Amino acid sequence: MQQQPRPTRRVILDARAGRLAALALALFCGWLVATPALALRAVAGAVAAQEQPEDGETAERFPSPRAIGRALFGFYEYQAGENPAGLRRAAHVLDLGDLPSGQRQARGEFLVESRLSVILDKLVLLDAEASSFATADEVQDLQSWDWLRSPPTRPDLAVRLGFARQPEGGWLIDRDTVARLEGYYQQVKDLPNVAGLEGKPLTTAELVRRWVPDELEGGGILLETYQWIGLLVLVLLGVLVERIANLFLHPLLRRVSKRSGTIDEELLGNFERPVGALIATLVFLLLLPALDLAPRYRDVLELAASFVLAVAGVWATYRLVDVVCWVMAQKAAQSDNRFDDMLVPLVRRTLKVVVVIVGVVFVASRITTDLWGVFAGLSIGSLALGFAAKDSVENLFGTFTVLLDNPFKLGDVVQVGDLIGIVEQVGFRSTRVRTFEDALITVPNSRFIASSIENLSQRRRRRVNLSLGLTYDTPPGKLEAFCEGVRELVRESPVTFKDFYHVWFTGYGASSLDVMVLFFVDTTDHATYLREQHRINLDILRLAERLEVSFAFPTQTIHIAQPEDLAHGDVPSDLEAALRGGRGTGRQLSQASYGPFGGERPPPVRFDAADPDALGLGRPGD
Repeated sequence: MQQQPRPTRRVILDARAGRLAALALALFCGWLVATPALALRAVAGAVAAQEQPEDGETAERFPSPRAIGRALFGFYEYQAGENPAGLRRAAHVLDLGDLPSGQRQARGEFLVESRLSVILDKLVLLDAEASSFATADEVQDLQSWDWLRSPPTRPDLAVRLGFARQPEGGWLIDRDTVARLEGYYQQVKDLPNVAGLEGKPLTTAELVRRWVPDELEGGGILLETYQWIGLLVLVLLGVLVERIANLFLHPLLRRVSKRSGTIDEELLGNFERPVGALIATLVFLLLLPALDLAPRYRDVLELAASFVLAVAGVWATYRLVDVVCWVMAQKAAQSDNRFDDMLVPLVRRTLKVVVVIVGVVFVASRITTDLWGVFAGLSIGSLALGFAAKDSVENLFGTFTVLLDNPFKLGDVVQVGDLIGIVEQVGFRSTRVRTFEDALITVPNSRFIASSIENLSQRRRRRVNLSLGLTYDTPPGKLEAFCEGVRELVRESPVTFKDFYHVWFTGYGASSLDVMVLFFVDTTDHATYLREQHRINLDILRLAERLEVSFAFPTQTIHIAQPEDLAHGDVPSDLEAALRGGRGTGRQLSQASYGPFGGERPPPVRFDAADPDALGLGRPGD
């Protein structure tokens, strides 16, 4: 099918988009190889901002155990949908030691939501003022304060919540209580709530426990029996949801790429597999809290699932690049703008590099919250890589030169130094050029910065430059006739450029009278150029044959002078006579040549195909 040319405006916009993409790539790589000090300062500032508690939620926000109780009551309001920030603030009431900020927030929310609030539900009906906890006046001289309470149905069971004053000021629930929360929870989880909380909605974990038969609770290795079964169910449910999602994803991708052609099955499968793993892992993570695992086991499973989730996400994004670039390649193939054909493979490689770099950081962030260390290592490593890979960096900037300046496109014939060939592929580091000997040459892109690039495909026409040598016995009249005959061949040929051509007697060679022939063949195709040059060369040879002029070739003639050859009867008598005779003869010849112009300067040479005499020797009136 014949390709339809795109409007000029669209071509310009596409070229501009390609340059913007290249500029974005340059900025990204500039960051990658920049001095790590800037990255370290930015990351340090971000980490400092992250570690700064929001809304002033520092230890000073809890001046007493009662203030902690009010924060826990705010969590109940959060459960009722009345206080969106209740859980975030309640997560700060626990002394979690030296955990990083991100882990401290997540661990505090988990313990408050699934452990501490459940324990309090069995012990006390907490009001908005937390009247059962001590005020600031009651603990102003104390370093610690204990709250003891037994469930109404289990007076033999004592639960202790210890509150400790912090060195920097303020109060928190102490570390010993945090360590005992799991034991307290296991003791009271099956007890009823205190009076007034009978109608409180149950958590998902509590609902699952009520549905589970008694014989499946307890027992088992590390986990309870129903929890082992639940893990197996979560895995199977994730696989089932993944299969159902793929049933909708496959035809959706088909429909999106339908206008661009039939997408490759292998390409589609490579994208669907990581998406399926991503969906299955999300289902597992979302439903894992329902199994009510102990924190140490839940942390291990969440870490493993988060790692799989991060890897699957990066993998899916990596394969998505292939799908998107396939669609872009199909669109580029339907246009006559060869810049698109060169840009699509480069965009594919660029996006994949970006995805891998961002993916490494993202996966590392799922394993550790020490992003400062991750970015510091990445920045320092980038700096070391920049020094070690100086040539690679130069090649990368050579790639930007190719994209921004657009000196050639795929399929163009270029000459870089002594290399001539057809551009087949443009990559990050190098460009592949196919020579006319069918050899594939890999040219480092840095060469495009240091060398001039001659795009032979952008020539509007091809030049023919000949130097013809006639023998020295050619009379001036025949030499003039020969030059005019060659001009007429150029004027009459349908393939020559009529606005610029030169045929002149230019010099006296060692063994010939030199005639310069310069004209252009109006074609960019190399084979057509050679054919027409062949045709005109044959016509010049036939012209010389008909005019009976001979082409010279290097010869040497040995002449032995005879006495009569040395005798001249018209030798001037003295210097004055010699000067006068030479001037007179030269004046006569010059007047014969320039006499028709009345002693004035001849007009400029004009090229007019309709008037062959316009070129000639410059006659009066030309």
